[in-house]
Amino acid sequence: PIAPTNLELWMACPHAYFVRHVLGVNPVEEPGDLFEISAADRGNLIHAALDRFHREVIDGQLPQPDPPGWLNLHWVRLAELFDEVADEYEATGRTGRAAAWRVDRRNLLTDLHQWFAHDSHRVQASGATVVRSEERFGGDSSVRLPIGNGRTVAVHGQIDRIDRAANGDLLVVDHKTGSARDFATITADDPTAGGTKFQLPAYAAGAIAIVGEQAPVRAEYS
Repeated sequence: PIAPTNLELWMACPHAYFVRHVLGVNPVEEPGDLFEISAADRGNLIHAALDRFHREVIDGQLPQPDPPGWLNLHWVRLAELFDEVADEYEATGRTGRAAAWRVDRRNLLTDLHQWFAHDSHRVQASGATVVRSEERFGGDSSVRLPIGNGRTVAVHGQIDRIDRAANGDLLVVDHKTGSARDFATITADDPTAGGTKFQLPAYAAGAIAIVGEQAPVRAEYS
């Protein structure tokens, strides 16, 4: 099975895919040369904080969102979890120079609060409850996407979050911390943006496999 992001790299630049995933050549980063936290670690930090938050909701340590959406108590706890993860990243030297990190940390928390407000409207509109967080799928080649002429491709990956809407539908949420420009061409009529974006259909299929039922599913970036 192949990860949908690897399919996207192959579509964008077959040579880059060949070098990285066939030859196994990867760029080497020197931590001492980093003046600020890397883009990858920005995303990983936010994902880790959200995963801890969502697992507390799933486990019942925090209540599921109310009809109005997430509550202030949810934000307070999410901010605490963000601080925990940020401190861990800082302690392991992954946040760059101290002066830059002070600004980056404040900006990341602001971004997280904007996500929180947006997600509150989303769960309010759907009446959603959180049922899974950071779940892997497809390692056994059981999740396959049709690619025409009776052929399929096996995919694997990790879904950031699965919700259950009030009407029983499954809602897949993939958290993004970068620019939305790369996803602007995705539409309901062209969900793969001309065969260049594969995460959402792969994650939709993965959610059905994880939950174990053929429920209607909608996948979106957040």
